[in-house]
Amino acid sequence: MLKIIGLKAYRKGYTGCAEFEDRYELFTFSRHTYTPIQTYPAAAFENRRHFISAMGKFIRTSFFLKDPVKLSLITPESLAAAISS
Repeated sequence: MLKIIGLKAYRKGYTGCAEFEDRYELFTFSRHTYTPIQTYPAAAFENRRHFISAMGKFIRTSFFLKDPVKLSLITPESLAAAISS
């Protein structure tokens, strides 16, 4: 199980941030393909809020969702539902 904590839709896909039990992962999803861009170990941060605060130096805080969205599988439909929630 993963949680989507940041997401932005583009014409042909998404850029997002997923929270796994042991890491945070920035990713792109385009043409039904999930591509990790950068991985950060969860142990390097006190909690999700600390991670978002640290990433706020590089990524607009509006990129991050108010509440994480739990997903079992990343699909175009699940990401569309996550961005609308």
